[in-house]
Amino acid sequence: MLLNEYNEERHLKNTYEQGKADGEKEGIEKGQRIGIPIGEFRQLYDLVQKKFLTLQNAAEAKSMTQEQFIETLKQYHIIE
Repeated sequence: MLLNEYNEERHLKNTYEQGKADGEKEGIEKGQRIGIPIGEFRQLYDLVQKKFLTLQNAAEAKSMTQEQFIETLKQYHIIE
């Protein structure tokens, strides 16, 4: 009976560890999927602020209208 209890406990621990590792991996992937586009928009907006790009050029770089570009900046909390 003790061996059976040990195996169950070991299985639960392995399942927990695997679940934790899978969760961390999924969290990192999700963070990258969200973070990379935000970073790209932030870089473009920084270039607009430094007057290296016009707002129109930045929007065209993302294949958007100016209004869509501004709305996306607001959604990503880059501007208010």
